[in-house]
Amino acid sequence: MSQAPKSKKFNTDSVRVRLPIVMALAILPVLMFSLASAIKDYRDRQDSAARNLVSSAQIVTSEIERVISNAEQVLLMVRRQIAVTDNYQPACREFLRAAIAGTPAFGDLAVVARDGEMLCSAVAQAQPVNVSAEAWFRTALEEPGLTVGRLIGGKWGGEDLLVAALPVDVESAAHSALLILSIRATFLDRALRYAMRDSEFDLFLVDDDAVVLATRSPAEILPKREILRAHMAQGKDFFSVHSQSKHLYYYALVPLGRGISAVVASRAIETSLPLEIGLALDVGRPLLLTTIALLFVWVALERMALRWIRHLRAVVIAHRRGMTGVRARDYEDAPIEFRELGDAVNTMAEAVESRQARLVASLEEREGLVRELHHRVKNNLQIIVSLINMELRIVERDDERARLQEMLARVESLAIVHHAAYQAESLQRISMSELLPAFLARLEHSMAGEGRTVSISHETDDIKMTMDAAVPLSQFLVEVISERRLFSEVERDGAIRVALREEGDEIVLRVDDDASVAPLDEQSRRRALSKSLVAAFSKQLGGVLERQDAGKTTILRMSGRSNAPAP
Repeated sequence: MSQAPKSKKFNTDSVRVRLPIVMALAILPVLMFSLASAIKDYRDRQDSAARNLVSSAQIVTSEIERVISNAEQVLLMVRRQIAVTDNYQPACREFLRAAIAGTPAFGDLAVVARDGEMLCSAVAQAQPVNVSAEAWFRTALEEPGLTVGRLIGGKWGGEDLLVAALPVDVESAAHSALLILSIRATFLDRALRYAMRDSEFDLFLVDDDAVVLATRSPAEILPKREILRAHMAQGKDFFSVHSQSKHLYYYALVPLGRGISAVVASRAIETSLPLEIGLALDVGRPLLLTTIALLFVWVALERMALRWIRHLRAVVIAHRRGMTGVRARDYEDAPIEFRELGDAVNTMAEAVESRQARLVASLEEREGLVRELHHRVKNNLQIIVSLINMELRIVERDDERARLQEMLARVESLAIVHHAAYQAESLQRISMSELLPAFLARLEHSMAGEGRTVSISHETDDIKMTMDAAVPLSQFLVEVISERRLFSEVERDGAIRVALREEGDEIVLRVDDDASVAPLDEQSRRRALSKSLVAAFSKQLGGVLERQDAGKTTILRMSGRSNAPAP
């Protein structure tokens, strides 16, 4: 027997779910390939952005590197001149002035003593200048090579300067210690501006201690000094961290030598966000198209197939419940396959309805004939009963009268059953609560007489049985009661109680006889016949027979399902 369909809206057995799943599985390799390609492209673009940033940093810092290299060459040339290292005036000043003439990047060239006092300068100073307090000064005294540092604005020439210092390595130079060349910050700014005119980078010149020497960008763009110093110490050329302004930046680090490095910064949002958007588009585009396609399939299935399938299914269910007048309707707009199926269902329903009408008419005719048959059988049995009664009036021998009374009881029981079948609403559903009282009353009347008193009471549930069960049940009762009352000598009268009950899945028939009887010969043919009939009827009813209290109580247990009428 097939199971009823599940009531869940999203049943996995439904074509509405299975077809989109199949389509999704078919498109899945394309989605996976698109995803893998998009991720690979995203990573390639990230790597390309990093390489481009490092390459751009090297390009934009080339001018700064050239200026610093020129400054070093000037200092190396000047420190070979004795007039400069020994501070011979006015030759020292004239030579220094000639050394930087025609180079707008250089602001001044000077000789500084070990105590920081300026001994000789290419540009005349309005007042004495001492640079001993500058951080780069102490470093320059200890370093053998070029040292670059930032001079605070206003102390020397009244402008921001980047200074390049080189120790004087001449034994005869008794007073001079350093040669310093100042690079104008304005020139650096122009150089930075020129290098960055077509870019979206921020450029910083820093020393080895991560101190900013020159820039035209806000200092907040750089990360914290200790973080920048750690990355510089690791020698990385590219890294990404959060700046002091809490934004994510990409940084390219280009060492320029002489203790100077260029840091090129690019905000991550400028390079990574388009990559992420591209990745999202590469992955989301096929996913969105697939979702739209599946949605269209879902709607198309609903509009073109499932609604008509549900309608036809409802019609078939109505037919199964006996509502054969229900028809498939309003399917003119359905696809041609469902229109054809609807026509077939309606044609089938009309054929079934016509055939059912013929069957009902035939059944009613047959039932009428069967009722008439029961009525005729009852009348014929009634004639036999009358003949037996006429015979009883002329028979004188007791044994013959007893046999005729037995036969009379059996025939009358059959007549009563056929009469009940004739009057029943359904030949397949004979009510035992209506049959049993009439049957027992007639049995009580037929067994009384000639000094015998028979009293039969009954208790009956509303049980309906088939004709095939009602006939042997009535015959069983006749034989059980006759066995004690007709085949025995009654010493003391007692009541007979008959109960027909439903107990769970069983129908239980109980007969109690309180009469005290003296049994006849157990081997007599009459008693043996009665016992044989009782066993035969109980077997026909599919029951289990029990005898209790020396035969006073007889119990027959029958299966309720086997004796119930067909629905």
